[in-house]
Parts: sequence; structure tokens; C-alpha cells
Amino acid sequence: RRKWSKPPVGALKLNSGGSFYSEEKTGGWGFVIRDENGGVIKAAARKETCVLDAFHAELLGVQAGLRMVASLGISRLYIETDATLVKEAVEGDEYRLSAMGGIVTEIKHLLCSEFLFSSINVCPRICNKAAHMLASIGCKSPSETVLTWGEVPQEVGESVSSDLAATHE
Repeated sequence: RRKWSKPPVGALKLNSGGSFYSEEKTGGWGFVIRDENGGVIKAAARKETCVLDAFHAELLGVQAGLRMVASLGISRLYIETDATLVKEAVEGDEYRLSAMGGIVTEIKHLLCSEFLFSSINVCPRICNKAAHMLASIGCKSPSETVLTWGEVPQEVGESVSSDLAATHE
């Protein structure tokens, strides 16, 4: 599959991403939440000044996105990430005692306690462009303030529009 796909009626889709700068040990995350029509419900990004690696940044994006979706009271969620390690960590127990164990545990807890149905899938980066662009915006943010939007910022809008156009082909 080489294009973004809409979630089923009554569900939302969370696309998340992370960015990491190894020299500075900083990074950022971003996510976009969309409905069954592909409409943006919420988008957010944040800079993080103490990031261990790209995996850490990716997990922070999923965690923040899940918190946001849970606050909306939605019970059916499809999660997409372009990081295979995130899916493996959430579905397995290998990371339980790792430095990322606390974040992985919270993600699992949110999935079990806040949603009647959830799935996490790995998609190619081309299907996750908007979240990746938001993570980049988070990295470049001047502070660790969470940036939130009811729509995506203008520079990400073209990516969201191209996702929707591709779903109609």
C-alpha cells in the first residue's frame, strides 16, 4: 500500500512521527488525527530537548497522540507509524525493562483502558508525510511548548490534501 487510507466510519486514525538530531540529543514529535472523511480533527507537535534516539522520539509521538485521542472520548482508533520498532514494542514485551519501558507501558495502558478497539500498523513514510512534517516543525520549535492545531499548519496542508486526493484514485 502506497497511499494514506481513511479509517472506517466511527473511528479515527492517528498518524504519528518523530525526528531526532543525534549531535544535540534533541528531537521532536508530531501527530495528526483524522476522521473517516480524512478531515483533520487535531494536529500537534513538540520539541524535546532530551531524546535518546529516533525510537524515543517516535514513541513520544504515539504517546502524545493517544492522550489527545483519549481526551476526545473516541473508542475506536487506528494508529499508523513508519517506525516498525514502535509496533513491535507495543505488541511485545521486549522493551519492558528498557529505557523506553515506561513510555511503552503507558502506551499499552492507554490502548487497553481508553479504547474498545485499537490497532497499530506500520506504513511507508509516504503514507505518513503529514506526521513526519509535524515532527520536523516540533524539532524546529523554539521551546518545548506543545503546538496544537484544529487544522494542520499551512506548510503541512498540501501533504494532507495529497493524501485525500490519493484515496479517490
